[in-house]
Amino acid sequence: MYHPDFIRYLRNRFLRSKVLKTKYKDIYRPSTGAVMLLAAVHTCDQVSAYGFMTSDYRNYSDHYYDRGHRPVGFFINHDLLLEMSLWQRLHRAGLIRLYTHR
Repeated sequence: MYHPDFIRYLRNRFLRSKVLKTKYKDIYRPSTGAVMLLAAVHTCDQVSAYGFMTSDYRNYSDHYYDRGHRPVGFFINHDLLLEMSLWQRLHRAGLIRLYTHR
């Protein structure tokens, strides 16, 4: 469990989605994975991540545990494309090591 102020900090500092300027602003929040990965960035000396959305996400199932291919579902409560962009930026900056299927 994280303090609501920490979640707001992550949203406002790292994942400031355009959704926040719409009528859906009250339901937008970082995904659970985003909260965990950003918490790790804040507390760990080295962060490696696997299974987070990458640019070739269409080739893979929505969840690692899906038995068959299920396309990624996009809903207004999370901005998964913004999160994907952040993971790529953090990887390029050397702040995380993002493992991909390539």
